[in-house]
Amino acid sequence: MDGTRVEEFEAPVIVRVARTMDDMQRISVVRALVYMSEQDCPYDEEFDGNDLAGATHLLAEAGGEPLGCLRCAGSLTSPRSSASACATGIAQAVLRAR
Repeated sequence: MDGTRVEEFEAPVIVRVARTMDDMQRISVVRALVYMSEQDCPYDEEFDGNDLAGATHLLAEAGGEPLGCLRCAGSLTSPRSSASACATGIAQAVLRAR
């Protein structure tokens, strides 16, 4: 992310429910970048095995590129977006969509 604000993306930012394994791979990339790379979170902690066990995932994209995601399970939510995505409004777009 280069600091572009959500309103400035050429393609609209779309937030949708993840429905395919391709969507889940895109979500895994965002989560690995955010938690494992930016926040130094261990793999076992971030990928805890609960992703396919009753969780719903939202995926934010612009022009086919993943920008952020949100995992909803029960009454708990776990937003995932990079620090630069937070600064540009992507995280707010994902949270508004839920």
